[in-house]
Amino acid sequence: MKGGFQLVIKIDYDSYYFDVAPFIEAAKALGCWVLVIVGARDRGKTYSTLKYTYEKNEQIIFLKRQVGDISLLCLNAKNVERKRIKAARVKDDEDIDLEEFDEDDDFSPYADLNEDLGINVQPKMLDKEQGIATFYDRDIDTWKAKKKVGIALAVKSIAKYKGFGGLRKCKYLVFDEFIPAPWERGISKLEGESVIDLYSTISRDREQRGQEALLMICLANANDLSNQMFNTLEITDDVVDMINQGEDIRVIGRKLVVLVDDSKLQVAKDEKKTLIYQDMKDTMWGRVSFNNEFARNDISCIGYTTIKKMICRCSVTYKNETWYIYQKDEKFYVCASRSNKIPVEYDLNFESTRKPFYLKEVVALVNAYHKGNILFAKFRMYDVIIHFKKFFEI
Repeated sequence: MKGGFQLVIKIDYDSYYFDVAPFIEAAKALGCWVLVIVGARDRGKTYSTLKYTYEKNEQIIFLKRQVGDISLLCLNAKNVERKRIKAARVKDDEDIDLEEFDEDDDFSPYADLNEDLGINVQPKMLDKEQGIATFYDRDIDTWKAKKKVGIALAVKSIAKYKGFGGLRKCKYLVFDEFIPAPWERGISKLEGESVIDLYSTISRDREQRGQEALLMICLANANDLSNQMFNTLEITDDVVDMINQGEDIRVIGRKLVVLVDDSKLQVAKDEKKTLIYQDMKDTMWGRVSFNNEFARNDISCIGYTTIKKMICRCSVTYKNETWYIYQKDEKFYVCASRSNKIPVEYDLNFESTRKPFYLKEVVALVNAYHKGNILFAKFRMYDVIIHFKKFFEI
């Protein structure tokens, strides 16, 4: 495998569900601080992660995007507690009426684990406005807390709190659904950086003290290659290369990335019998949801060609990379091959150059893209230029 390590791990496609546990162990053994797993829905990513950490008796920070997500996962536990309090106050011959409450309506990520393992991990809201809750394993009869399992946070509230460094007992930062669905709104352009900043704050000086590094586990469906975590971790081009090379595991720097071919899992055999699969399997939604394909992304314009007889229009620098835009007649090519003659240089790290680049270059390049007259050497080049306004305010 690429990345400088000899991986001795592979995905067990003979299992019914996908198991994250071996990859957590591999990430630790390889000295990785991030484990990224992309797989289809209902394959066991979150379930097996929470099962592993519970059985290891290791606390987690469970990260969701919206404050409302934290409120939702606490809803059932709140209603159970209200029911218990009310039951203690009424007489034995009185009915307990809690309108619209059903204990089966449980949105906690531990709901299935509670049933399967006979445990009772329940969330408790600490700050509803900011989206902060705790997870405790409670006695089923008395509801008394037996042990703390972890804490739940909303990404939206990260910037409002500075005291996360005190979470020293937490061994994992689990970012669930880190790739947003296309219908989600209000996603910050700096979401990835805020999550990494949270990691840094919680981690602090653990390694200097001889402690095990905090491991960030990112779990999601294949909604979009162009997402904030991929962009911040700068692994988008590597993921595209993994797809093109048919790789499912790769170490990139100190990051372990796993792309699950969900069609090979045993659960997929039963899923193929369902009505929705039979009707929707060939749609874009079906390819994303059932097969874990980044079907919403166009990678047909990613490739290589010669720059001979092409003229360099300009260079553009983004973060620590510099790209060169070449043209011959109506054809364009964007790559990292340096030209000896660069008429104009743009540095997108500076706000003052973004609008001129957009007006003078991006508009023309987008038109060429729609006509099929442009090729990009890397997906990242395509993404930043064609989806320019997704990255920058103009």
